Amino acid sequence: MFLIYGGILGMFTGIFGALLSVVTVDIAGKQNLNLAFGTLSFFHGITFALGTPIAGWIADVSGGYEEGLYFAGVVFATGSAISFGIYIRRRRHVRSLKSLAIQRSIQKGKSLKSGKSGPFVSSMFINLRKGMGRRISVIGRNSGSALPQ
Repeated sequence: MFLIYGGILGMFTGIFGALLSVVTVDIAGKQNLNLAFGTLSFFHGITFALGTPIAGWIADVSGGYEEGLYFAGVVFATGSAISFGIYIRRRRHVRSLKSLAIQRSIQKGKSLKSGKSGPFVSSMFINLRKGMGRRISVIGRNSGSALPQ
């Protein structure tokens, strides 16, 4: 059982290490990579410095190690739920921006399916792909605001 657990833990730790830089670049962009890695390292340092003493304190108070493991599991599950909520919110935001681009193209009499969209729509989709995590002001920067007047 210990070998199975160790193998699963090693696999997930390796996946985390391999995808850390890829996901960081996707979220922060290449221009902010140094700042993103610095912030990420700062928070990793805080969790490594505080996690072990808190787990030890929980083990001392409760008299066993199970409660510390449950606490760590709850903290991890809470962080995962918050991350999933942010992901869902971002997807809805991008979807609403795509529908706004479609509405604008319909108002201007252009078709998105024909591939002959105007400069506003094409630049908006390019910016949607490049800056999914950025605010609206970045998305419409090439051809005016992406918000309705």
